[in-house]
Amino acid sequence: MIDRWYIIEVFGHQKHAGYVSEVTVAGVQLLLVEQPGHETVSTERDIYPSRRTRKVTTRYPDARIELGGAAIFRRVAVTEEEVRAALRWCTQPRPGEIIYGEWEDPAPALPGPVEDAEEVGDTSWPQPEDQDREWSGDEEPETQRRWLGEEE
Repeated sequence: MIDRWYIIEVFGHQKHAGYVSEVTVAGVQLLLVEQPGHETVSTERDIYPSRRTRKVTTRYPDARIELGGAAIFRRVAVTEEEVRAALRWCTQPRPGEIIYGEWEDPAPALPGPVEDAEEVGDTSWPQPEDQDREWSGDEEPETQRRWLGEEE
């Protein structure tokens, strides 16, 4: 007799988690998976450009799933805590009740590109005609200061 917590994988890429016991239905031995009710919370993002977000809570009720032995290809014995954690990614036998939170506006936007920026620095860097020459270090002190950005 099986009476314990399992994560069971069946054909069709389905995973069920819950308390498992054996039952007989119409003379056929089946596994009964009693899946505890639970909630999942996710974040939904509004479409561009508003970028608002809201919390979406989905409440799943308790479920009873009967599985035939031929459909099962894997079972893993786990604790109740592990089953409750696994319920987030297991197959849900029925849709849950969806509860939408209020829309939240995003954080204030950063200032825009160059139009909003202040002009910084000066234009006394080497001009295109100066860039063709190599700086030997023997230039006049005034030219050196201009290239290094130093003021007199």
